[in-house]
Amino acid sequence: MQPTGEGLGADSRRLATDNLNSSLQKRREYLQECCVKHFLAARDGIVATNGLELRNMPRLSIVIPVMGRCAAFEAGLVSVLSERPSDCEVVAVLNEPYDNPYELDDEVRFVHAPSGAGWAACANRGLLAAQGEIVNLLDAGVKVDAGWTDAVIAQFRDPKLVAVSSRTRVLEKRTEWAGQTVESGRLRKVKAGQLRRLRHKNTFSPLAAAGFYRREDVVSVCGLEEDLPAELAIADLSLRIHQASGHVAFESTAKVSCVATPDKSAFNQGLGAERFFLMHMDGVSLSGLTVRALRGLPSLVGGRFGPISGLARLCGRLAAWLNVGKAREGRRVRAALISDLEATIDQRLRATDHSPSRPRSVAA
Repeated sequence: MQPTGEGLGADSRRLATDNLNSSLQKRREYLQECCVKHFLAARDGIVATNGLELRNMPRLSIVIPVMGRCAAFEAGLVSVLSERPSDCEVVAVLNEPYDNPYELDDEVRFVHAPSGAGWAACANRGLLAAQGEIVNLLDAGVKVDAGWTDAVIAQFRDPKLVAVSSRTRVLEKRTEWAGQTVESGRLRKVKAGQLRRLRHKNTFSPLAAAGFYRREDVVSVCGLEEDLPAELAIADLSLRIHQASGHVAFESTAKVSCVATPDKSAFNQGLGAERFFLMHMDGVSLSGLTVRALRGLPSLVGGRFGPISGLARLCGRLAAWLNVGKAREGRRVRAALISDLEATIDQRLRATDHSPSRPRSVAA
């Protein structure tokens, strides 16, 4: 007897559900296996990592993905070690060999990522190794002002707050940024003076150069998306925070400075931008897709990227579409992870006995 169409449909749905649960479980295990060890160690007040024992776990962890920029890392580290609060640790993530010429082991805990790992993968390793309740992600070479963490730590008294953006100065351009937003699938940097009239408040996020995050919340959504470049990975994380009704705030006194980093190859820019778009295209209309396609045409006829660079970007975007099925499955996994984050925030709200002071959130 042939099975009915209804039976085949039910079998397909069960198979799809099983695949989703399997993917979700693997991704959770990947980022949470170390966290279980940390939580068990925290019960006894001692965390042991690489033979180093830390008693009375710090409130703040400063995590720096070095990304092979050793000279920049050492230059920025001078200000971090000089201005850091007493109750914190510094974690440097290495994806290339580092000679440690200044013998920093007493000041910095080094964590190793796979050779050639990208920025988001290194940041994830640092998040897992960190022991603080709050993590400050800093790019290699970022220099911090005195007291840059003080007001931020106070803001995290609000149980709905998940991320805080710093005031970031780019030295060569003499520009100060408050963060970034996503508009029509593209990133747009935002100056501090533009926050009040910001149209896309529910997409606001820190810059990759410097941002603060509640570690347990980032872990609950399995960290940063490692297929994305740094700024897009942070924007993607912030979108998940917003979707889970969490807050992303800006702190004007958290001042840091950095130099402009060189642009990635045009192919990788196109690849990353299109991967990000595919991860979030559920809410995009046909007209939105058409506008996006038309915006890409000028670069092929000598726009600001030039025809060769424009063609490389187009090839990168086309390469992302080869894995559109993976992106579709990823959106379903992400929806489940966002539910996890929402539950984490709700649980924290219930555990709070008093009404929190309202953060300076641009998501409100």
